[in-house]
Amino acid sequence: MKKLLLAVFLITAIGLTACKKEPKEDQVPADGEVSQTTGLGTRYAALSISIRESADLNSKASAYLKKIEDVELLEETQGTYKGKEITILKVKTVDGKEGYQDAQYFGIKAIVINSDGVAVYSKPSATSSIINNLEYGTVAVVLEQMGEWYKIVAYNLADKEKEIWQKWIKADSGYSDDMSFVIEASKIEKVKFDLYRIAKDSPDKDASLKKQSLPELKSLVKSNSDYIAGEAQKLIDYIEGNETSDEGESDEYAEDGEEEEMEGDA
Repeated sequence: MKKLLLAVFLITAIGLTACKKEPKEDQVPADGEVSQTTGLGTRYAALSISIRESADLNSKASAYLKKIEDVELLEETQGTYKGKEITILKVKTVDGKEGYQDAQYFGIKAIVINSDGVAVYSKPSATSSIINNLEYGTVAVVLEQMGEWYKIVAYNLADKEKEIWQKWIKADSGYSDDMSFVIEASKIEKVKFDLYRIAKDSPDKDASLKKQSLPELKSLVKSNSDYIAGEAQKLIDYIEGNETSDEGESDEYAEDGEEEEMEGDA
């Protein structure tokens, strides 16, 4: 009798399993719905951006990331945003805050260019057009590697004309992924942005922002990198020169910003 009951149970279980429907492979989830895979690793923010409370990217921000800030990858999901199918990452910040954001805003490593004139290509091919050149000290985030090519974002805070979004450089180009160097170069970039912004948009904040920049710059002067130390000293000379001069000496950053705007309008 026991054997008969066991046989009936097994047949019933098999029948129920066979009736269970598998999801269609080509089914596209609605906004906020996801199909999920998990994996661990580190990702770097390609620019300053928020992460969201849920995979619905219209949800509230749970944290804000600075450019090149590293986060722990918790999950990779497929979902939709504004009707488009995208990859969404769930990440965790160093202080434990979790959130979601479009994968296109995260890279696999952060780098700083340590040679002049690194060519930026429109496609991962040496025969494609060269659209720009990266200067020494440019901070970039590598989104992906395809053979001997890196797809990068170089979101230049100080010079909009030099912003690179999802374009390609050769993987053997002159760069460093030493995070101490990358972080210091990013700090230099941020100070330059502040000076550019002060000169063009917020002259009323001139004195306070310059004063705030000096301690950081005086620390960077002690860098083991000659480039970082030199750039920091130039910025200190510029700030202190303006603070002690009453005759309105030429403003290097204001002049550069005006030239760039004129070129962009032409």
